[in-house]
Amino acid sequence: MHPTTFTTLILGVVGLAQAHGMVDWMSMDGKKYDTAKAPSIVRGVSSENPILDITGPEIACNIDAEPRIGGDGSSLLGEVTSGSNISFHWVPAWPHSGPIMIYMAKCDPDCGHFPATESKAWFKIYESGYNAATEQWGTELFYNAENTQRVTVPSCLAPGEYLVRMEIIALTDCAKEGKCQFYPACAQVKVASKGTTVPKELVAFPGAYKTTDKGILWDTNSQDPKDYVVPGPKPFTCS
Repeated sequence: MHPTTFTTLILGVVGLAQAHGMVDWMSMDGKKYDTAKAPSIVRGVSSENPILDITGPEIACNIDAEPRIGGDGSSLLGEVTSGSNISFHWVPAWPHSGPIMIYMAKCDPDCGHFPATESKAWFKIYESGYNAATEQWGTELFYNAENTQRVTVPSCLAPGEYLVRMEIIALTDCAKEGKCQFYPACAQVKVASKGTTVPKELVAFPGAYKTTDKGILWDTNSQDPKDYVVPGPKPFTCS
């Protein structure tokens, strides 16, 4: 399906008022984690609105993002085995065309108190931009999977606690510098693994992107989606 047709179709279903969203549950290793109440593995945020300023701390995990701790002060970690999958489910239905990216940051010894804006802690493990063969954006695949994004935790990763950051970019207004819309969400997980690899090519949030990056300053009305380049580093892979 052509990306313009996809966007028009979804907007007709959900309406412009529902153009924003957030993670409402995650699953890994056969267990589902809700975000409805604390403690939660997903960091709590104060708004569903997009992040426009990529130089501010909100670009890391969203607006006022904080660990959602329990009444006893404890934080919750999702438990996942390296080589298996993590799934993010968002609400409501996603109307915009754009890429999806997933990052991780090692946050031992206590992910519940780890600042997401820690300098150069993040490495990318997944990206889905525009697939020229199928004429689909990452967000279209996401929508077709019932607003669920699945990613495989690299099998070679060292065990420990990690922040996992999913990010959607809505390209609708990206033709104007500083108007591109970013939707990040972060969750705390504990990875069980026999691997030993700690990725060395790291980026910081803020700092990973510039407003003039090719995949951020982008005009969906005039530019060929086949030329789109997903912003940020290349995804980490086990050698």
